[in-house]
Amino acid sequence: MAEATVSLPLQERIPAKNKLKRLSELLILSLLLSLLSYRLSSLSSNRSLVSLLALFCEAWFTFVWLLNVNVKWSPVIYKTNPDHLLNKFNIDELPAIDLFVTTADSEVEPPIITANTVLSLLAVDYPANRLACYVSDDGASPKTYCSLIHASKFANRWIPFCRKYNVKVRAPFMYFSQEPGQSLNGLSLDFLRDWKEIKNEYEELSQMIEDVGKSHLPPLQGDDFVEFSNIERGNHQSIVKVLWENKDGKNGIPHLIYVSREKRPKHPHHFKAGALNVLTRVSALMTNAPFFLNVDCDMFANNHKVILHGMCLLLGFDEEGSCGYAQTPQMFYGGLKNDPFGNQLEVLQKFVGGGIAGIQGPFNAGTGSFHRRKVIYGSSPFNQNTNAGWASSKELRSIFGDSNELIDSTNEIIKQEAKGGFRFINELSRRTKIAKQVASSTFEHNTSWGKEIGWMYGSIVEDNLTGLRIHSMGWKSTYFKPNPPAFLGCAPTGGPACLTQYKRWATGLLEILLDKDHSPVVATLTKQLHFRQCLGYIRLNIWALQSVPELLYSLLPAYCLITGTSFLPKVSDGQFLLATMLFAGYNLYNLAEYKHCGKSCREWWNNQRMQRITAITAFLLGFLSVVFKLLGLSETVFEVTRKDQVRMPAHAEPGRFTFDGSPMFITGTMLVLVHITAIGVALVSWVVGVIGPEMNGRGVGEMVCSGWVLISFWPFVRGLFGKGNYSIPWSVMIKAGVLAVLFLGLCRILKQSHRKKNSSAMAEATVSLPLQERIPAKNKLKRLSELLILSLLLSLLSYRLSSLSSNRSLVCLLALFCEAWFTFVWLLNVNVKWSPAIYKTNPDHLLNKFNVDELPAIDIFVTTADSELEPPIITVNTVLSLLAVDYPTNCLACYVSDDGGSPKTYCSLTQASKFVNRWIPFCRKYNVKVRAPFMYFSQELEQSLNGLSSDFLRDWKEIKNEYEELSQMIEDVGKSHLPPLQGDDFVDFSNIERGNHQSIVKVLWENKDGKDGIPHLIYVSREKQPKHPHHFKVGALNILSHALQLFCFKRTRKQSHRKKNSSAMAEATVSLPLQERIPAKKKLKRLSELLILSLLLSLLSYRLSSLSSNRSLVCLLALFCEAWFTFVWLLNVNVKWSPAIYKTNPDHLLNKFNIDELPAIDLFVTTADSELEPPIMTANTVLSLLAVDYPANRLACYVSDDGGSPKTYCSLIHASKFANRWIPFCRKYNVKVRAPFMYFSQEPDQSLNGLSLDFLRDWKEIKNEYEELSQMIEDVRKSHLPALQGDDFVDFSNIERGNHQSIVKVLWENKDGKDGIPHLIYVSREKRPKHPHHFKAGALNVLTRVSALMTNAPFILNVDCDMFANNHKVILHGMCLLLGFDEEGSCGYAQTPQMFYGGLKNDPFGNQLEVLQKFVVGGIAGIQGPFNEGTGSFHRRKAIYGSSPFNQNTNAGWASSKELRSIFGDSNELIDSTNEIIKQGGKGGFRFINELSRRTEIAKQVASSTFEHNTSWGKEIGWMYGSIVEDNLTGLRIHSMGWKSTYFKPNPPAFLGCAPTGGPACLTQYKRWATGLLEILLDKDHSPVVATLTKQLHFRQCLGYIRLNIWALQSVPELLYSLLPAYCLITGTSFLPKVSKGQFLLATMLFAGYNLYNLAEYKHCGKSCREWWNNQRMQRITAITAFLLGFLSVVFKLLGLSETVFEVTRKDQARIPAHAEPGRFTFDGTPMFITGTMLVFVHITTIGVALVSWVVGVIGPEMNSRGVGEMVCSGWVLISFWPFVRGLFGKGSYGIPWSVMIKAGVLAVLFMGLCQSL
Repeated sequence: MAEATVSLPLQERIPAKNKLKRLSELLILSLLLSLLSYRLSSLSSNRSLVSLLALFCEAWFTFVWLLNVNVKWSPVIYKTNPDHLLNKFNIDELPAIDLFVTTADSEVEPPIITANTVLSLLAVDYPANRLACYVSDDGASPKTYCSLIHASKFANRWIPFCRKYNVKVRAPFMYFSQEPGQSLNGLSLDFLRDWKEIKNEYEELSQMIEDVGKSHLPPLQGDDFVEFSNIERGNHQSIVKVLWENKDGKNGIPHLIYVSREKRPKHPHHFKAGALNVLTRVSALMTNAPFFLNVDCDMFANNHKVILHGMCLLLGFDEEGSCGYAQTPQMFYGGLKNDPFGNQLEVLQKFVGGGIAGIQGPFNAGTGSFHRRKVIYGSSPFNQNTNAGWASSKELRSIFGDSNELIDSTNEIIKQEAKGGFRFINELSRRTKIAKQVASSTFEHNTSWGKEIGWMYGSIVEDNLTGLRIHSMGWKSTYFKPNPPAFLGCAPTGGPACLTQYKRWATGLLEILLDKDHSPVVATLTKQLHFRQCLGYIRLNIWALQSVPELLYSLLPAYCLITGTSFLPKVSDGQFLLATMLFAGYNLYNLAEYKHCGKSCREWWNNQRMQRITAITAFLLGFLSVVFKLLGLSETVFEVTRKDQVRMPAHAEPGRFTFDGSPMFITGTMLVLVHITAIGVALVSWVVGVIGPEMNGRGVGEMVCSGWVLISFWPFVRGLFGKGNYSIPWSVMIKAGVLAVLFLGLCRILKQSHRKKNSSAMAEATVSLPLQERIPAKNKLKRLSELLILSLLLSLLSYRLSSLSSNRSLVCLLALFCEAWFTFVWLLNVNVKWSPAIYKTNPDHLLNKFNVDELPAIDIFVTTADSELEPPIITVNTVLSLLAVDYPTNCLACYVSDDGGSPKTYCSLTQASKFVNRWIPFCRKYNVKVRAPFMYFSQELEQSLNGLSSDFLRDWKEIKNEYEELSQMIEDVGKSHLPPLQGDDFVDFSNIERGNHQSIVKVLWENKDGKDGIPHLIYVSREKQPKHPHHFKVGALNILSHALQLFCFKRTRKQSHRKKNSSAMAEATVSLPLQERIPAKKKLKRLSELLILSLLLSLLSYRLSSLSSNRSLVCLLALFCEAWFTFVWLLNVNVKWSPAIYKTNPDHLLNKFNIDELPAIDLFVTTADSELEPPIMTANTVLSLLAVDYPANRLACYVSDDGGSPKTYCSLIHASKFANRWIPFCRKYNVKVRAPFMYFSQEPDQSLNGLSLDFLRDWKEIKNEYEELSQMIEDVRKSHLPALQGDDFVDFSNIERGNHQSIVKVLWENKDGKDGIPHLIYVSREKRPKHPHHFKAGALNVLTRVSALMTNAPFILNVDCDMFANNHKVILHGMCLLLGFDEEGSCGYAQTPQMFYGGLKNDPFGNQLEVLQKFVVGGIAGIQGPFNEGTGSFHRRKAIYGSSPFNQNTNAGWASSKELRSIFGDSNELIDSTNEIIKQGGKGGFRFINELSRRTEIAKQVASSTFEHNTSWGKEIGWMYGSIVEDNLTGLRIHSMGWKSTYFKPNPPAFLGCAPTGGPACLTQYKRWATGLLEILLDKDHSPVVATLTKQLHFRQCLGYIRLNIWALQSVPELLYSLLPAYCLITGTSFLPKVSKGQFLLATMLFAGYNLYNLAEYKHCGKSCREWWNNQRMQRITAITAFLLGFLSVVFKLLGLSETVFEVTRKDQARIPAHAEPGRFTFDGTPMFITGTMLVFVHITTIGVALVSWVVGVIGPEMNSRGVGEMVCSGWVLISFWPFVRGLFGKGSYGIPWSVMIKAGVLAVLFMGLCQSL
């Protein structure tokens, strides 16, 4: 009996051969081969593109069918016998099994799903002391961990319940979803009681997990949660937690272990494969079971005996090699009826999965797989039960990694098979520490994990690749399908989700096929993969490739219908029956498979349709992804499929295809558009006249095929007319439409190329033949139609006029007006079209009538205006085609007008004039028809080879090569910033400005001998000046006419009178102005401003008059707000009334002064925090300043590091060394942009100045050196502390950021005083905790004193560390202003606008400030000068020192030495330098040029924290203290002393910086500005009002400052006015006039006028409407959020509750992370967002309340009078705050935090309560 029990088989292999099915497959194969035979035989008579494509596609389909037949030929399935297993083995003898569950994202894979899967596995029928469940959470989500803790507690109730009542389905959610009667097992009272209790507990568990999932973070309490505090998903340490341990080893609850492997940004994670490898190692150290099962988190155990079934296969063979792993099919629950999205895969699982099981075994599906651990470890099936072939301990360490415990467990598995179960059953919790080591991100380095052992890396379908490796080693696999199914999961629903999953599979499978190491072909040739198994893998791996022939074959019918060709046999041919049989046979075969599986015809059709859709969409995108990866253009990405137990929203249409903006849908939509067009074209052509032979021969099959494609893509047809998610997005339709148009255009081109052209030439020509003939084209029927329509229109007019007697309503009058207009237009049309004619010309008659010498001369005018919009290569081709026309060249002259004055165009024409000497003779010799070279050489060679003579071929190739060289040269010129300007010809183009230059006339080619050679070619660029109208193209043509008159005469005189009088020339040079003040008054703009002002005053008048009858709170608040807005508008009008800008002339400066006479300048660069302001940014700014076009011995650059960072200092040392290479390079090649990071970010060919070999070599060397510099600085930044070596770093040892001594270091000294590298000095002032530092102002004052002691330049330029010099002549421009006035007082400082690089499209955060700079700063520049912006400012040192502009060039009014000491501080050297500046002007430059390093000690004294005590620094001199916007306050002091300032905006911009991106950063910056500006306004000593009354600040300038200083105050009326509509809607009152009153029109006009005025400003600056709206929206948001917080900060400061804080804005050259959504508003927990969120809550609520009240019963009079305006205003507020509306529903940083929403909600409730009480 015992022997019989042992001999019972654990499994049975059951073949499932079907002769009829095999016969069907062979029949279809024979039909395919017959069709191929027909195609090949027809090639002899027809080798058209259509036939070749059809042959290719049908050959592919035949190949795929052969692969299918191979896979399905010998199907098997394995029957398992769990009862035999239990009879064969005692409970204690059953092997241990580790269960792996993987999850990656708690948002996409909700924790409740994972919990159910884990509970179903823990509850299976298998000894609990032989099981351990490991859950890999690859997202390291505390939500998942918390959910599993709750689930482990519930398991103690659930598992005993399941065993007690033998529950079949052990996933709680599925068990309790059934009707109670189906599961109440006899309805015993005990069962009923237990069932209800367990159900209630599960519902509580579900609710807890749901609450955890919805919370931002679950409550993290206790030691277990320490590792989750402040965790980042992609950057955290490894976490291993034993959630439950079966300590007593009894059959209770299995082990449950939570694992989250370590992740670091720079370490690859290898997606799911990496997670499974970590589980393999962790489980090896903790339980080391010889077998394991891996499932996805959504695949719960549906069969409670599933592990017993799996063990029957793993233990049921005599040889282990027969079952390396056992695979169950993927099956799904809750599928939609008839499987509309084709993702249930049941038929594929049965026939393909069962078929491949009959060869070497099924593919690994990645879930539901039972594995031998030794197989995963790479053990071969051919060396079992022996130690032969296994590695030594040293080799094991190199393979498995450096862990002794892991090596021991590996040896145990490989050599002893480890059938004993758990080794550490009582010590599981103690193994977590060593388990964490093998879960680290670096453990796999230099090991074989993912290469030869474990789950394989290299593809996003790691399961297939791992299965391929196992099969390649010689192992087989088995396939079993128990009843009920082993596991059930949830399939994705909807179009996008399904296709995204297929796209991921197709991408990964093709990667495997193309992998040189893991391809199934390589595995068959070099390893143990069976040949038929290889074919099976190939069938799977070519999914993506299948898309190409599928797409081509789908397009063939449309192409044939459009072009009138055919790819199918004629209906009358016997081969047509062959194609029909093949079509029918294939579909019947597939239908039979579905019916065999019990599926409906509708399900068959849905799957067939989805196969077509998937191939054309998902597979094609997968194919392109792999192509782009191979080309190095992109990387494949693992996309987690969303899983959810909830199937479909209640309001949805189950089974209907949904769409999104994915590129996946473009090809399908294009296919539909193409076929609809093709069918329409075919039907029209048949009806019109091709219906006879075509319908009986060709076209019928193509029409049927086109219809079949449309039916297959019916979801896309419906999508063209759907709505919402069921509609194809416009972006997809537009792209698909473009592709469809391109395809149709290609069809048309190919159709025309097939037609034969017949031409005949006239042989006779006589003088009497006419040169032209006028051919009238009268059409009586057309004229009759036109008259008929005219009569109808007149009749309609007559009716309208007659009806006026009885009806003169507005509608009738408007209809009469419109129809009268249409009649008038129609009369004009009839007049134009009445007598059409065309002229036929006869060139041959002309040549017969005139001799060549008698033909008249012709001047040819070619006009171009912009070398960017009209590329020079186009102009060149036009000129070459005109010069080469058949006409005597001595009678031609070509004039090219370049209205842009572009050296690129001139240079291109110069090159073309050389090429023309080869091109014209070639054209004449071979009678070339098309004489524009680009068109001629774009044609097919055979069409232009003129008999194919050897001479012609040689000449053709030579000319073509020369033209390609010409094109390349012109292309290089076009891409370069400026072409290489060499020689006298280019003198006129040096420093040229497009709209401001002298006239240029150049003869590029002259036909001197008057023979028939090359025509004249003249270049003309007329003079342009800003104040003179140019009249566009008409003006250019008139200039050409004048030039023509001049060139009609011979030039007999030479220009010999140049430079007659050098002294006169010198005087003229001296008199050239350095600057010009250009006012920019615009009458229309002023009129608009006054109109809006009048509307505001009218509204105020209405408010005041209405107070007599209504003094409610609403009216008083409205009056207050509108009075404020009127006041603000008055300030705006004042600022913008007289704008001005200064034009600078650097060339005049260089002519006026010798190099040695130019004044010295000190350059100040300030940085405060090396983390927020990376050192690489500071280094680039410094390098750009050191490299400017200005004598290096007149410059000194001082870098203030207010953080005292050794990283910044170390970076500047490296930068100073690089400057010795960078600056000479910039000067040698006249580099325009001298910040290295920006210069090298351009394409090389855009900056390779002429592409000379020297330049190329130097460019590459400098670029490599800069990259090394960047890497060094990056390494320094990332290090905790840079390597501090040498005496230079002594001062930085043990330095504290806010507590250190002063540091002054000379990094580079220009000792010889030559024009080499400017001085570079590092300064970090002393800081002590108890001494105020005064932020940036304090740093600038220290730089001022240090520079006074070291170089004492009379002028200073200060820039922020991120504002690099973008214009290499920026200092020359600045000097033009500082030296360009007769009186110094006219320019105390010169300000450049703040401009930014890398801004987002349409400026979504409103921080580019270009319009504000143009109109506000440009406007204030017309009064006393622009505000000081704190960067890009050129200062007079004497103005900084407090010197008045009214006592220049005299000692009067200046202080004594003692007074100077009390003002400037106790430093004799500083007093001396101050006297030099004040009395002598300090124009001598550097005083200590040879001893700069010796001055550091005295410089440190003036940089100490106590030096300013009892001095005037920050009060009367230097940069001012008392506000965190020190720049504005300092500018106000300078203006108050009587100085003026100037504003200039050179081209290109002087400086470029980086603006903050994202909501919090932008608003924080605005909040800081608003706070500081309000502090200035309220300061009793520095207020602009006080400065006007007591000092020299002009009144209008005072109003300008007030406009800026009230930013924070503006928040109060803005907030009140934004709340008024909501208040009125809630309380049923109104603050706007009734709709029926005239004042409502006044309010409407004011609203429209203000917005149109602002829009006009933006359009004037070349901005889009979207950018205008973004800025308007941000103005509202900023006022309510940042300005309000700034206002409150100042209020709290005045009340003594807080102090304002200087917040450094984060700066970075990297713009936006690749995964982010540029331009989308982000949020954080700052209080700044509370008011905006509250405003949104209030308005959403009030709009809802108002709508309900109107609908319920107040709709009568209210809708017609009050409430309409308020409703519109509420809607406008919501639209303006749309980012906050989106933030209510956003996720991550795009969602408003709950803390903010709660606070905002409380405020909203309080407001609405206030409304009710009032």
